[in-house]
Amino acid sequence: MPTTMTRRLVLSLCSTALAFSVAGSGLAQEAYPSKPITLIVSYAAGGGTDAIARVFAARLEKALDGRVIVENRPGAAANIGTEVAASADPDGYTLLIGNQGPMVVNPHIFKLKADPAEALDPIAMIADASLVVVVGPRLQVNSLGELIETAKSKDLVYGSAGNASASHLGALLLGQTAGIKVKHVPYKEQVRR
Repeated sequence: MPTTMTRRLVLSLCSTALAFSVAGSGLAQEAYPSKPITLIVSYAAGGGTDAIARVFAARLEKALDGRVIVENRPGAAANIGTEVAASADPDGYTLLIGNQGPMVVNPHIFKLKADPAEALDPIAMIADASLVVVVGPRLQVNSLGELIETAKSKDLVYGSAGNASASHLGALLLGQTAGIKVKHVPYKEQVRR
């Protein structure tokens, strides 16, 4: 019985060949990760974001069975590290631990080389952190209400992780809401080049 080439048979053969070529090209690709992953932290070593990044890096190494190198690139309100990540090859080997400062606030208050919303793709939320207000014992206040009342009659100074950081903006919001003014002293960031 002669075999006739029907349209259905031709389409079936073409789709089978396409499936094999796609599967074959997928098999030819090297496994990820085939080299170390760089995890950029836009803050100094030893801070909260760095601590989170190091725990994440250890878990990522275990999950991917590959090396993850944490690289601290602090400075310029986290813009330096963010710009390094934004200019890296988009090959999945450079990741950035970002937070609200460089991702959301900085594009509105600094002239940036790259807009994080355009240059970076968010892939996971790895932490959620609360802000707390603490005072030294010499101030002799025991509640937020007492602190606000004291700030209305005394000149107070507060420290933050840096300009445009969550601690800075949180204190500004508290001051605006409570009708108080306190002097901001940002932590001095060390810039490595």
